Amino acid sequence: MRQTGGREPIPDRGEVAFGLDEIFYSRTDQRGVIRAGNSVFRRVSGHDWKDLIGAPHKIIRHPDMPRAVFWLLWQTIQGGQPVAAYVKNRARDGRHYWVFAVVLPIEGEFLSVRIKPSAPLFEIVRTEYDALRAREQDENLPPEASATLLLARLGELGFSGYADFMSRALSQELAVRDAASGRARCERLAEIEAVSDSLGAAAREQRDLIRTFGALKSVPTNIRILANRLEPAGGPITAISENYKTASGEIVTRLNGFAGQQDNLCDRMGRVVGDAVFLMGCAEVQSELVRQFRAEAGTPGPGDSAAEMASLTALEAACNTRARTGLAEAMRVARTLSQASNDLRRMVAGLDSIRVMGRVECGRLTTGGESLSSMIEDLDIYHGAIKDRLEAIIRLSERIHCGAERYASRAA
Repeated sequence: MRQTGGREPIPDRGEVAFGLDEIFYSRTDQRGVIRAGNSVFRRVSGHDWKDLIGAPHKIIRHPDMPRAVFWLLWQTIQGGQPVAAYVKNRARDGRHYWVFAVVLPIEGEFLSVRIKPSAPLFEIVRTEYDALRAREQDENLPPEASATLLLARLGELGFSGYADFMSRALSQELAVRDAASGRARCERLAEIEAVSDSLGAAAREQRDLIRTFGALKSVPTNIRILANRLEPAGGPITAISENYKTASGEIVTRLNGFAGQQDNLCDRMGRVVGDAVFLMGCAEVQSELVRQFRAEAGTPGPGDSAAEMASLTALEAACNTRARTGLAEAMRVARTLSQASNDLRRMVAGLDSIRVMGRVECGRLTTGGESLSSMIEDLDIYHGAIKDRLEAIIRLSERIHCGAERYASRAA
């Protein structure tokens, strides 16, 4: 027996088994009342159709689940956006079963498509859920406050937000399914992974670029301080310092719009590409659901199976259309990011000419030249690092564009 906060003891008789290759779904109205599902859903839940159809979806809710997860799910789907989450459900006989659920808003309804979670991320999530649920109970946290804790924890784990988490989780789960099946990795799914990996690498380069430029800020000030000791006011070293400060200030302003301030270009690319990757995964899951539902033809179930098949097929087409739209936006933003990186690279090249003038002045000085030379060497290092970062972002932007383009061509 297992005790949950404030509830009667609930028997936990183990886990309901279902195959990694199986996929199941339920369709609800906007209130969360179950309208339809497939045979795998009925079997795994342990309920008869007469008990499922017309029942609230919470009939399968497990008390171990953090309330924060459902709060985030409802906030997202009520805004018309698809969402995904790891969910622990409860079968009729008290056993439990874990799923990775992709929830898709459709006209006046919601479709929840579920696969068996098996990626390495799943074990991390289980631990985090246990800790979060304990805090909810111990501190009597409302769902919104708990969701804030969950999002903060995801940030600590390296995710930029919940959208980033669910996109990467879906990609990993689809990869595990393909590997376990023994079949070759689907080319379209391989493109998903390539785009997602490139995006992660671009985000790392962005963070390194900002750190490098932050370290560079003090150099022109130090040069000006040195100039005050070495020459009269307005001398050539002072002029070099002022010119460098002005030019680097323009770059910092551009860099803030590129990667520094809130909702910058790099963040927008991350959001757009992450959304596109998630939509691609949703399309793949929905396509697999349609294939399996078609194979169930003739299996006893609720309602009109032909009408349900038509509805699922229409949603499959809608998912693919939405994924292609997301890909087109991802390609547009990737091109913009590449162009902005090239512009920054040209501006840094302009700084190089000022740096060269500083090196010339080092040779002219009879005293203090070593100190100035050391500062110029620092600039050499920073400039080289900045150009390397920008080159990497340009390459990754182009890789994201090409990967999205290849996926779109295969999905057409």
